[in-house]
Amino acid sequence: MTEIQSLSRARKNVLVLVAAQAILGAQMSMIFTYAGLAGQNMATNICFATLPISMIVMGSMLAASPLSAVMQKFGRQIGFFVGAFSGMIGAAISAYGLYSDTFALLLLGSLITGIYMSSQGFFRFAAIDTAPRTSAPRLFRGLWRADFFRHSSDRNWVNSQSTAPRSPSWAST
Repeated sequence: MTEIQSLSRARKNVLVLVAAQAILGAQMSMIFTYAGLAGQNMATNICFATLPISMIVMGSMLAASPLSAVMQKFGRQIGFFVGAFSGMIGAAISAYGLYSDTFALLLLGSLITGIYMSSQGFFRFAAIDTAPRTSAPRLFRGLWRADFFRHSSDRNWVNSQSTAPRSPSWAST
């Protein structure tokens, strides 16, 4: 494969992986919202309302290293399959937990969904792996910018919704 074909393939991979990362990023806020609301309705104590969200984060934390080892040994494609399959299983268990009004099943499904969330962190490395060595830094900057803009738009929305007290007008003079 020539350098130009390799660069073209790498650019295509970056676009596909940026799109996948954007879709997953949109899902995360939805999953966190439903998990908090479901936890609030299902938990016996209101203090446990955000426990499903904590289980997603814990699942992601616990899965990062093993998922990395799977990708290193068997390839990224297998690792991404494990992540996607875990997302499907986690969603099914969570949905059944909601249907049967079983908080423990919702927590288990949330923990397994964390594996899916963890696999998203490896998208940028998969894109860089296909790039020629000379253009890898430039592609990595492009991925970083896409990630930055996705998160900065989230931050701008959060800041616009803030109810934090503002400085009085006379304080700036």
